[in-house]
Amino acid sequence: MPHPVPGLTDRWSLHSTSHDGITVVAVAGEVDTTAAPALAAELTAQAEQQPRALLVDLGQVVSLSPCGVSALLDAHDQTANRGVPLHLVAAGPEVLHALEVSGLADVVPRHRTLLDAFRSAGPAVVRRMRVALVSEQASPLVADHGQGAHVGQLSAALSGLGHEVVVYTRRNGPSPLDRVRTAEGYDVVHVPAGPQHPLTEDETVPHLGEFAEFLAREWRARPPDVVHTHHWTSALVGVIGAHLVGVPVVHTYTAVGAERTGRRADAEVLVARRASAIVAMSAQEAQELWRLGLRRTQVSVLPCGVDPVLFRPEGPVAVRNALRRVLVTGGPAHRGGVADTLTAVSTMDDTELVVAGSCGDDADLRELAGRLGVRDRVVFAGAVPRAELPRLLRSADAVVCVPSAEPFGVAALQAMACGVPVVATAVGALLDVVVHNVTGLHVPAGKPATLARALRRLLADDTWREEFGVAGRDRVLARYCGDRIAREAVAVYERVAACRGVTTKSD
Repeated sequence: MPHPVPGLTDRWSLHSTSHDGITVVAVAGEVDTTAAPALAAELTAQAEQQPRALLVDLGQVVSLSPCGVSALLDAHDQTANRGVPLHLVAAGPEVLHALEVSGLADVVPRHRTLLDAFRSAGPAVVRRMRVALVSEQASPLVADHGQGAHVGQLSAALSGLGHEVVVYTRRNGPSPLDRVRTAEGYDVVHVPAGPQHPLTEDETVPHLGEFAEFLAREWRARPPDVVHTHHWTSALVGVIGAHLVGVPVVHTYTAVGAERTGRRADAEVLVARRASAIVAMSAQEAQELWRLGLRRTQVSVLPCGVDPVLFRPEGPVAVRNALRRVLVTGGPAHRGGVADTLTAVSTMDDTELVVAGSCGDDADLRELAGRLGVRDRVVFAGAVPRAELPRLLRSADAVVCVPSAEPFGVAALQAMACGVPVVATAVGALLDVVVHNVTGLHVPAGKPATLARALRRLLADDTWREEFGVAGRDRVLARYCGDRIAREAVAVYERVAACRGVTTKSD
């Protein structure tokens, strides 16, 4: 039975109840300066009981004062200290805004309904799903910090939860096997569609029909429960193949707001109409999708995740010299940010720069380093295997991520998981991942002088860097663990599968 809290006014109400070890504190009305102390006292009392999880239902709250937010922040600290998972249920725009401004929305799981919260906090019952991820242009087997890395991390985490995962990517070289079983337990299928070498998006388009036909044949023989597509070329083939076998599609755009060709614009309109759910990778991307006309209920935010066991502060450290070390990673899309970092480091005599990723093979960047007179203080490490990347990250005093656009934020997450402070542009996923003056610093894109000033301040203060590193690791553990992102993805998959009448397996 619900347990009412005495001494409340008619303007709001509060009651608590427990079920299967999960405590729900339901709040309604106006949480003002008079009501907030009672809320704080009730949350404290419930946290002290150490339930399996504490759910705070704010679904009927009309307004949430700063005192009410403080009560929730205190509850977050108390539950974290006791190892009790805290979940919030919130739907009203004013309440959501208050949670976002306070930062609670970033560190505490938030759900639209109480049922969703119970499902997330309840016993871990694995309903084995068959999940097909389509990443036409980016293979998870290729080391990068973009779509391939995101798809690989998500696939590994889904597989770790017991789901059957297959990633479909276009064969762009003569060497890969048709089907590869990864060490993490998921499969990668190299689809024969077009010439066996890398193609641009426009060059890929004539071969998408062949890709879709391959998927349809595969899925007719053994249909997945859900198809999750990434980027517009993947969406086209995924939507066509899934339509032929009656399977729901979840789509991640990955580059909303980028310049669109006519083909891309038409494809993304089709996907918006045909996909059962859309996944945004950041709050900024979700807002852009809403501005483009997608329904709010159709869009879920599902950021990149990171493996906190592989990427952790403790462990081997790459050899370094006495200079301060700045690390920058990325591929061709991050070339401008790497050039800005080179320019910034050229003004810092006591600092070396390590460039990792495919940018390390860029002849123009090497030439720029020579022109700036820093070739002897720049190490072009090239592509670094994922297993070796933590060693390199731990050797850095700071990691720089300063692209003009960034839908993923993988490099920043990996650095934060290793306890390394990050200097980043406030764009895309980086706006969510890096908290300014808490886990790192935000700088404007394309401003090497500003970047240099930020780096000098950071590198000169050992205590500041240590504080950023600890806070960054905490933020990863609270929001960006791969397992948690995978569970959120499964919740989306189960919802769209249920709408299609798909029964998940328990084998």
